[in-house]
Amino acid sequence: MQLDAELRSRIIDFYSYETELLDDRRFTEWMAFLADEFVYQIPTTFTPDNPSGSAWSERTLVVDETRESLANLWAVRYTPELVEFAWGENPAQRVRRFVTGTRAVPGGEPDTYTVRSNVLLSFVRQSDPPVFVPARAAGHPARGRR
Repeated sequence: MQLDAELRSRIIDFYSYETELLDDRRFTEWMAFLADEFVYQIPTTFTPDNPSGSAWSERTLVVDETRESLANLWAVRYTPELVEFAWGENPAQRVRRFVTGTRAVPGGEPDTYTVRSNVLLSFVRQSDPPVFVPARAAGHPARGRR
């Protein structure tokens, strides 16, 4: 079932706003934006024997964080009093997230949606050449907030 244009636009705006918060290093605002049950996982890539198989391992994760662990272990590192003395962040790495091809379908419950999108991450440190990392963002059914 397809979503109406207004709802699809609101979902895309939701992801655009999240991208803006992250790109602008507004991590405290981003943390407030997340639902309590938020889970952030990055599966490990591998080369399957079968070319039609998935290149993502669902059993091995590079990152497996919750909203609480992100707030207590990651976002706190970017508070002004700490980041000023972090040599690895001085000057700050320039990061941009490009989110495209956003697809959303209704979830199993009212006001829930499963969203997938293509993501291109760009990292630039000082005058080094940029590094580009393509990815796919896949959201499990989650209740929309805003």
